[in-house]
Amino acid sequence: MRVPVSARGLAFAALLLCLAGCAGAHVSDIASTRAVGPPPREILVDVETGPARNAAEAEDEQAAARQLRSDLMHRLAKAGLAAQPAAPGLSVPGAVRLHVALTRVDPGSRAKRLVIGFGAGRARLEARAELLPAGSAAAMPLTAFDTSSDTGMKPGLILPGGIALATGNAIHMAVGGGINLALNLQGGLAQTSAHTATAILDELRIYYRGAGWSWPGTA
Repeated sequence: MRVPVSARGLAFAALLLCLAGCAGAHVSDIASTRAVGPPPREILVDVETGPARNAAEAEDEQAAARQLRSDLMHRLAKAGLAAQPAAPGLSVPGAVRLHVALTRVDPGSRAKRLVIGFGAGRARLEARAELLPAGSAAAMPLTAFDTSSDTGMKPGLILPGGIALATGNAIHMAVGGGINLALNLQGGLAQTSAHTATAILDELRIYYRGAGWSWPGTA
């Protein structure tokens, strides 16, 4: 027999949809200088980590750096921009360097994200991104900004008793409708890296347009 769904249940289902879709990276402290000359022929991507307090933290930071470098390369290629990982001694005429320094890497708690959710155990990734002109490492960045991303407020598998009793039908509907509460399993630094890479590409697109440079696919 089909159980009727209350207005409160529908409202909570809408809340679940909102929470599932509102995650992303925030950008702040944007500073840019005027671009001179033609657009860069290539972007060299460099992601560095900060000093770690212990071996576990160093492992998390290195993993986050590898993931973010991969995500940036993927998005740059998808956007139609020539790019390659930066390497010591690598010099490419007409290239710029996208330098990203990780300032905070916190994998959070996978178990808490899955079971509790709503921000418990959230992972967090913070970084400083700079687009540097070719040549001297001491040159002023063309644009620089901070990014901050976390795994958001998705619900877990266990809700507070009162909410669970009032919204059991809504949760059933939400899962049946495609909201996978166990997405928190896939959260962590992989999710924050994806959001960070997207935010960085968005800021590069804004800078390109402001500089009068064509962004592939929008000329």
